[in-house]
Amino acid sequence: MKLSVSFKLLYLKIIDCVMKNPKKLIRLFILSDCCIIVFFQLWHFKSKFLWPPTSTYLDFHLNESMYYPAITFCREPSFKNEVMSKYNLSFHPSITTSWKNFPFNETSLADLYEEATYTRDEFFGSYWLDGKSENIDIVMTLHFSYGKCYTLLPLVTTDLPWKQSGYEVILYHDFKKELFQESRDEFGFRQGWNMYLHEPREEFTEYGISSSGRIENLFLEVNEEIELKMQVNHYSQFRGRGSVCSDDVIRSASICREKCVLRYVEDSIDCSGPWMKKPETSLCNNYDKVKGLINEYKNSEKECGCMNPCETTIYSSFVMNRKIYDKHDVPSSKISIYFTSKMVTNLEERSGYDSAQFVADMGGSLSFLLGLSVIGFIIVLEKILGYLFLDKLVENYMQKKEAKKQAELEETKGAKEAKFLDM
Repeated sequence: MKLSVSFKLLYLKIIDCVMKNPKKLIRLFILSDCCIIVFFQLWHFKSKFLWPPTSTYLDFHLNESMYYPAITFCREPSFKNEVMSKYNLSFHPSITTSWKNFPFNETSLADLYEEATYTRDEFFGSYWLDGKSENIDIVMTLHFSYGKCYTLLPLVTTDLPWKQSGYEVILYHDFKKELFQESRDEFGFRQGWNMYLHEPREEFTEYGISSSGRIENLFLEVNEEIELKMQVNHYSQFRGRGSVCSDDVIRSASICREKCVLRYVEDSIDCSGPWMKKPETSLCNNYDKVKGLINEYKNSEKECGCMNPCETTIYSSFVMNRKIYDKHDVPSSKISIYFTSKMVTNLEERSGYDSAQFVADMGGSLSFLLGLSVIGFIIVLEKILGYLFLDKLVENYMQKKEAKKQAELEETKGAKEAKFLDM
């Protein structure tokens, strides 16, 4: 009852105030609207500051020296047809039905992959970078679909952007030219080499082809000569709030994903294949396990959470010349890869909204809609603090001062009375 009476009195006071001075109502209405608008604007500014948009900056610069990409060659077809036929297998191990006739009691998967794939000498005729083969290191990797692939890693940088300073590689093939008019086998598949250009730190993996997006792929056919011009693009990802990337220059996203998927497949089937690196289980030794291993490997969609690097270099290639190559007695091909300039394209992501812009937007919104300057803001802050704390502190201070003064008066009065009694 008392509460309703209080509300009625408050309502009557407001009506009385409005009737006496309606300008105050207009001011109150406008101030309320401005406060609501300012609140939403400040909330928007805060969201932009916590999750800033990105801006992209493009610039060019000239390198003093040039670092060439790693080149991975994978042969097509990847396996020797006569060896696969010897073990009652199809031309490619991905065809699971042919494994029913594989002699598991006589041969292991490791022996099959070793015998059916191509050695380094069967791959390369010659190779050099900047005129020397010592400037290249060759690393072999084994894969389920591609068999043995070989990666050429540059060991030096070059100073001059011309053909003689780049890669020059001659590759050998066992293509039977007298049996086939075109560079295709009896199954209609092209014969030659899949070639992948990538950063040296990004080791080549079968999963890296589809997942990284940073690999340049070309196909070199048998008896073909290609000249490629290289172009370098360097990308720097914004390392702000919400971005997911790694600053580890050694870490390889493709290797991370491959290890994750292979470990998942191995745990699911409880056996391994010879292309798996450092397996913890033995090789699959019967048809059912091999079939399960292949199907799980091909169809795995395991989410691994591997982070891409924040700094990425992508090598783009452009075909300068393409012609027939028949300078050797055996089927072969030649490829030349080189830079034609020292120009490097840098593409950098930066924060599109920083603390300075946040303060400027906040100050502009407050000053425009509420008419607050720095001095006005200080006065308002003093008023608020005064209402909340300062008035109470001053009141307490005055009470203590008054109590102290009263105590001193009583003490003085007591001293005078004592002196009077002594007299």
